[in-house]
Amino acid sequence: MRNLLHNASDLIIALLIIAVAGIIIWWRVDAIIEYPARMAAIAQTSGESVEGVPKDDSEYVESKEDLGLVSFTIKNGESIGTIAKNLQDTGVIEDADAFVDEIERMNKDKEIQSGDYEIPKEAGDAEIIKLITTKP
Repeated sequence: MRNLLHNASDLIIALLIIAVAGIIIWWRVDAIIEYPARMAAIAQTSGESVEGVPKDDSEYVESKEDLGLVSFTIKNGESIGTIAKNLQDTGVIEDADAFVDEIERMNKDKEIQSGDYEIPKEAGDAEIIKLITTKP
């Protein structure tokens, strides 16, 4: 009788674990399916390769907007104030003045590189600063 109770409780625990795992997977299936495309976008914007993800994300995503990326161009000689204002106008940052303060605090204001960038809409100031101070 004791073995029967242990076997039944083991079976119930195993079924609960499987049910919880199934619920978590079902709940996060969107993120799981979008993961390769997000990694490809990160690889493309940072210029670094992500293991197992091609740099060309065209097989995963129809457009950069699907990934929440904003195309942004910095012209040669453009001032930090103009860059910050343009970033604010595109919706990438909320406060141009705070962005200027942050880039100056980080001593990166002289390292801004001109070029075309793909900036994630949800990127924070530090991530954007890192992107625009390295060659696109």
